[in-house]
Amino acid sequence: MSKQTITIIQTFRAERRITVEDAAGHERAIEGFQNGDADIPAFDDPVEYGVEFAKRGIRMSRYTIILLKGERTDDEAVIGFDPPLRTFFLQGFETDDDFGTPEIWLGTLLEEFPTLEGVIEVARRKGYEVSDLDHADMIAMLAEAGHDYEPSVAEKLGFIR
Repeated sequence: MSKQTITIIQTFRAERRITVEDAAGHERAIEGFQNGDADIPAFDDPVEYGVEFAKRGIRMSRYTIILLKGERTDDEAVIGFDPPLRTFFLQGFETDDDFGTPEIWLGTLLEEFPTLEGVIEVARRKGYEVSDLDHADMIAMLAEAGHDYEPSVAEKLGFIR
């Protein structure tokens, strides 16, 4: 099973990531955040500080995959579901630009890819192939996408349409 990264986003603030070993760890982490059972870590520990953001923010899952394009391989590409945008996303092949923009970055618009199959199909049409996507990871993403998410603050204010 591949490692999973839970990304915690506080609207208009910062992002923190916590890596867990498996789908069960993913579920335990989310339950701990939602129930307030997770210990509040020291501020200067960015990994543990994500717990506080999770209590106040919105979780976005990220699963590490292997992305192929021709002879090139990115073994740190990610795929996941973004609740505030209500879309699946895929990022891979970091570039050397000043902003760290990935070569391929799908799922940046509101409800752009409502299905996992949709984001993978568009990546394939662009010449990329997704590999090493674990079955349990797919189930976890589909379960996350199956929830009803309220519009985010940014969406309610008209920043995202």
